Amino acid sequence: VDHFEYTPELIVFDLLHIPLYHGWLVDPQSPEVQAAIGNCSYNQLVENIINNKASDRDEVVTEALLAESFLGKTASQLTYHGLCELTSTLKDDELCVLFRNNHFITLFKRK
Repeated sequence: VDHFEYTPELIVFDLLHIPLYHGWLVDPQSPEVQAAIGNCSYNQLVENIINNKASDRDEVVTEALLAESFLGKTASQLTYHGLCELTSTLKDDELCVLFRNNHFITLFKRK
């Protein structure tokens, strides 16, 4: 929930010591989807899907279709597993920022 693809714009969160989170995680009980997505960032994943859907190898095409399906089903950029991880990761009385749907949302966890 706290791993992001580095961009220069994110440095402001580090400088101000504001935790930045997201809730877009693959469910660990879906190993085939995890394998299809790997450690790709969103941009890398979209690029892989585009390139791999045209592959001659069935397993590569299948992984691309699984990844594409995941993106379609989680277009809200929040998954149930991600929400559970957010709940357990945020500390009590912590002020933080949630990145979802290309927006920043201020959160405060209380109890």
